[in-house]
Amino acid sequence: MSWDDTLRSLTNYSGVTSGCIAGLDGSIWASTPDFKPTADEIKKIVDCAKNGKNENLTAQGNSMRCIRSGDNNVSALGNTHAMDVALTNKAVVIAANNAPSNTPGVNRLLCVASSNIAAYLSKSGY
Repeated sequence: MSWDDTLRSLTNYSGVTSGCIAGLDGSIWASTPDFKPTADEIKKIVDCAKNGKNENLTAQGNSMRCIRSGDNNVSALGNTHAMDVALTNKAVVIAANNAPSNTPGVNRLLCVASSNIAAYLSKSGY
């Protein structure tokens, strides 16, 4: 499956309106047109996921507060955006939503999506 196919699989999950798949170094491998976090933003997200840091995060300049981190996962929620992140040995999977107040249980939905895609990538050697 190509990176674009994997990204389409991610955005087909309920609650996911955008997202990206990137390397741990912050380089984006595939992303929806409306979601392109910077390399520095991705690196900070990776640090929080790996080290369990509960810091405010940004993605594409949108500020979110970390509501859960550690075990290679991060959930973050802001007024205009929410995201859930899952790490593999080589990749960062970010499932995002641009209208979290309109999506009940948004972070749980995003967690299911990012975790499932990360599990698929891990089994594929990523």
